Amino acid sequence: MVYYIVAFLLTLLLCKRFGVSHITNCGVKVALFPRIKTALIVLMPLILLALFRWNVGADSVYGSSYWEAYHQSKDGLNARDFAPGFYWFMRFFAELETPFFWFLFAHGVFFFTAVSFAIYKGSAWGTWSIALFFLLTVYFDSYSSLRQSLAEAICLIGWALMGTEQKRLKKDITILTLFFVSTLFHSTGWLNIPIYLLCKLHFKSRTDVLIFALAAVAMTPILQKIIPAAMNALSTNEAYKTLGLARTNIAVTGMFFLIVWMFYDEIDSCNENGYMYVNQALYIFILILNSGAMYLPYRVYDMLKIGYIFIIPQVLASISDLKSRFFVQLGFAGVCIATFAIFITLPGSPYANYQSALPDFWNIINLP
Repeated sequence: MVYYIVAFLLTLLLCKRFGVSHITNCGVKVALFPRIKTALIVLMPLILLALFRWNVGADSVYGSSYWEAYHQSKDGLNARDFAPGFYWFMRFFAELETPFFWFLFAHGVFFFTAVSFAIYKGSAWGTWSIALFFLLTVYFDSYSSLRQSLAEAICLIGWALMGTEQKRLKKDITILTLFFVSTLFHSTGWLNIPIYLLCKLHFKSRTDVLIFALAAVAMTPILQKIIPAAMNALSTNEAYKTLGLARTNIAVTGMFFLIVWMFYDEIDSCNENGYMYVNQALYIFILILNSGAMYLPYRVYDMLKIGYIFIIPQVLASISDLKSRFFVQLGFAGVCIATFAIFITLPGSPYANYQSALPDFWNIINLP
């Protein structure tokens, strides 16, 4: 765990060094990354740690089922019924006789480049986006969720574009296309499409948002009967049709929604598309509240939590009152750090004992 903490602290130092000061419409001083290469430089300590890992992360272990599937793909076999985008991504490298290490390396390069582009393009406060990327454990998805992490990276670009100034129709088509492409890597990408379309609903006031949220909570028993049918249609993988309830995730998304909701007026007035971020926080909470009726609830949370990388910075960049902003930052930081602590200390965590490929690098890079 020490390696991750050190890399994260170095990343925060680089944020301070390379972040460019910017004053938002609400008079808040934030740090942004004006180019994609700046975001890549800032993330470099975390990137290098991920790219040069060895046997860290459930899907990244040499000799694992993913290693077997990787080599089977060379013969045209898709034994694990991977989504077509990931299967062909994997098969491309397998047919080139690429060692497993370099396949994982290429996966990481794609993932981190996409994340860097998204943060550069769509974050209202770059330092906070990077902190959330790590503390909400999106970073670790690149270690253990090879398919879903690629889908998440593509969706991040889509959500980044939501706050940009473009012609509405062109922007909608681009975002929805990205979300569709993500489904070619992991089926949870479908969740982003209805959320984005519902985000366009502009509530007249903070009260209307609360009424909608309370109505959704009241309908939870009904929704938990409807959702399983939708989830079964979404996935044919029996291993994913496992019911459960992630109370921690419900608590986290509920607290995030309440904080965001409290500053609805500030967010809505500060940014033309600000209300969409409030809506996104609302719909994430509603879906996670009903995650007990979904297949592998943690997979649903893993996909939806990427939204906070943009939601929370947008909220903070909208609060002009210094005292209020301080306490909101404190609240967000507390929840995020607690979430990270729970995640990294889970029994049997595949990330607990980091191993680098560097000590035996020349042997590892030639392993099939």
